[in-house]
Amino acid sequence: MALVVTFAVFVAAFHKGPYLSSVEPRTIAGAKLEVVRGTVRIEGDATWLEKPAGDGTLIVSARVDPPIEAGDYRFARVRIAGAFPKGDLSLIWRTDKGEAKVPRLPVISSGGRVLPIALGSIDGWSGRIIGVGLVSRGALTGPLLVDRIEFRPSSVWSTIDTMVSDWAEFEPWDGGSIHFMAGGNPSLRHPLPLFLGIAFAVAIGLYLFVIVLGHARFEPQAALAIALLGWAVIDVRWQLNLWKQLDITRWQYAGKSWEDKRRAAEDGRLFEFMREAGRKIGAAPAHVFVFADDEFDRVRGAYHLYPKNVTVQPKRQALLPAATYRPGDVLVVYRKRGVEYNPAEKSLRWEGEQSLRADMIHFSEGSAVFRVLGPG
Repeated sequence: MALVVTFAVFVAAFHKGPYLSSVEPRTIAGAKLEVVRGTVRIEGDATWLEKPAGDGTLIVSARVDPPIEAGDYRFARVRIAGAFPKGDLSLIWRTDKGEAKVPRLPVISSGGRVLPIALGSIDGWSGRIIGVGLVSRGALTGPLLVDRIEFRPSSVWSTIDTMVSDWAEFEPWDGGSIHFMAGGNPSLRHPLPLFLGIAFAVAIGLYLFVIVLGHARFEPQAALAIALLGWAVIDVRWQLNLWKQLDITRWQYAGKSWEDKRRAAEDGRLFEFMREAGRKIGAAPAHVFVFADDEFDRVRGAYHLYPKNVTVQPKRQALLPAATYRPGDVLVVYRKRGVEYNPAEKSLRWEGEQSLRADMIHFSEGSAVFRVLGPG
């Protein structure tokens, strides 16, 4: 009874728009997305985004047939798997009005999961939608699988389905214990532990109400049983999530050599670059500085270069002043914006006025390794 009452309150609290809708959810399979710019690979019903074009942009799109009436749909969700792009990912669409500017909304990742997108006419979601797609800007940290794009109408059944789906949604392992598992996507503000906690309070309240009416007497075991029931639900979900993570980990790493396991990891490209950088730096003693826009890339990149004499500043994104470096020092610049190199003049510049003379001893996919020759 407490579960039913709490669930009804959750639905009423989080539902937006009309309670009933005459339209069905629409799904665009990833395999229907055709490449407009960049490189992709179709596998089954999904599409892998693999490499952006020269300008750093990757675009895929699909026709919507029959068209979608924008007013009937209030939420969209992009189902993807893999490392989220370092730049930005956006949902785009076309209407039958033929606007010159293609409207878009950002696809946002939080806690390892992609958040649902609220659609509204103020953002250009109006009229008849005849095409949808995705735009990725910036480097991809690895192939990104696009399974499908979902459009959901505003209805009480859609809200219920979304809540239950969020509670059952797979959460990638991040080393956290059961206490830190949100119970699905936390972005909708109704995680499973919160629901069960409120249900526990309601159940205890009903139990005390029955006692006040004189139909029962208080038994501590009953209150403990109610609490353990909620705990058991969370624990079962955690175990099922763990089994799925085990299958993914086995598929990702089982039977592979140490090197292949490192390449299959989330930082596989970083590992490959730093390993080659280490070879080019050589055995000669050198002070190695590692720079990247992302803190993880800086710290993990330095780790891959040990036991060389590596300096990395986790909280500093910018390069150090030019006066810091001495001839023979090595600068490892991994996916770092704002750094320019002129090979003819052997001139390395950043932040407008900072410069050095340097040899570029390694370059790959926008990242480079420089050996300092002297002041600029």
